[in-house]
Amino acid sequence: MKSWIKYLIVTGIIIVLLVAGSLRSRSYEAEWFAFDTVVRVKILSRNPRSASGCINEIKSAFAYLDSVGSNLIDRPTYSPVLAEILKEALVVSEQTDGAFDPSIGIIEREWGRFKKPILPDSMKIVSLLKYVDYKKIRIRNDTILPGEGQVIDLGGIAKGFALDTARAIIEKYGIKSALIYAGGDIMLVGGKGKHSWKIGVRNPRDPEGIIDTLLLKDCAVATSGDYERYFIIDGKRYHHILNPETGYPARGLVSVTCIHNNGMLADAYATAIFVLGKEKGIEFAKKNKIRVELIDSSLKIIKIW
Repeated sequence: MKSWIKYLIVTGIIIVLLVAGSLRSRSYEAEWFAFDTVVRVKILSRNPRSASGCINEIKSAFAYLDSVGSNLIDRPTYSPVLAEILKEALVVSEQTDGAFDPSIGIIEREWGRFKKPILPDSMKIVSLLKYVDYKKIRIRNDTILPGEGQVIDLGGIAKGFALDTARAIIEKYGIKSALIYAGGDIMLVGGKGKHSWKIGVRNPRDPEGIIDTLLLKDCAVATSGDYERYFIIDGKRYHHILNPETGYPARGLVSVTCIHNNGMLADAYATAIFVLGKEKGIEFAKKNKIRVELIDSSLKIIKIW
């Protein structure tokens, strides 16, 4: 358990412990690499065969979704799975007036997808903004059709879809208590009564610190923060959550944790609210009855519950 806590503190959300787990159930755990992060699964079950089968099926599903969902889309692409994910992404884009925009991929490519400390030419960023417009994306018979010059990135929602898929697999096997962690995004399958997961939210400015704890069950949890993929040049932090209006990292908030029944929506809303900023983010969360925890640049916590 200690190794889990150490790892999750570094990457974002921290799983602290399982409260009131069944004494008759055993814990089955596995980990692998997908979506550019370590995926960890913990299942409580009385049946080792079911637990093993469930974990293997989740692992296969993640491998497939990573292979199709992590790539940028810059040409017509037939994929029923990606079309399903994109449809949900476009709904969130419309809800947020483009704060969440899957056509941001062409700008992310210019930033090198934040894999190296690259500061792009500002004039080039401005010239590419004309291609960022979710309204130009089309889906026809499960074929994704980017607009002219567009590059679609589903990275802000595909991992949430993978978590939803994992939950469906867990339910198919009749498992009542499980946790899937994938680089800041979590799916909690927790039973009835006192079965709950205690989640520690990372302090955005202390890699080994917890700024808050949440007691949750049966939900998805997604965190977007400026500490996940970033670099610093001349004392300024540049992170991967880009504002589609400017082509530059969104400013104002340092972390947004979203809690939702749907993994895709938790994933997308966390990003969208981060981009919207403090005031508009609070307004959006209240209007749409979304549970979120915002942390601003002064490390003040704002909960919309």
